[in-house]
Amino acid sequence: QNPLMTADELKSIKDEIGPRRFAQEHEAEPMEVEGAMWPGAYFGDSIWTTEWPDAFERSVIAVDPSIGATELADYSAIVFAGLTRGQIWIEADIQRRPPGDIVTDTIRMYQRLRPGSVGVEANGFQAVLGTLFDIFCSRENIPPLPIRLIHNSENKRVRIQNLDSYLARDKFRFKKESQGCILLVE
Repeated sequence: QNPLMTADELKSIKDEIGPRRFAQEHEAEPMEVEGAMWPGAYFGDSIWTTEWPDAFERSVIAVDPSIGATELADYSAIVFAGLTRGQIWIEADIQRRPPGDIVTDTIRMYQRLRPGSVGVEANGFQAVLGTLFDIFCSRENIPPLPIRLIHNSENKRVRIQNLDSYLARDKFRFKKESQGCILLVE
């Protein structure tokens, strides 16, 4: 619609930068990041919140204990999800850390947020974390956490695709000041 550009000029630009980038830059059609699981529209400003409910209808902490503290290790994730008012409120602690820190950081989050249960991925060697939680709680004179060991057999990509309908309906609220939530959304 720009009268200063000819159709030939536009075609030349499109050939040079490709159709996806052309659509984004010259046709005002935001294109998704190639390889991204979900459209960027799912992650607008509405997902971030500074407010936090006083109580939840249901809540859980999920722990993905990828173990290791080096820069080459995967991140371990301790994620709280609480359901109330039709929304799922998320807080996350995502970092590289050794097994002992996974246990203490999970217990700290549990004591602060008091979810109904704690799910811990227990594939392979990760099953030992259940024992580490029990030992730590006993040593610190803390009641045992309501741990549920999770044995995943389905591909992680397939599992997280189940979140699509919740994201599409704007059901998640991520704690705005949480570095873990920022990393999780990224």
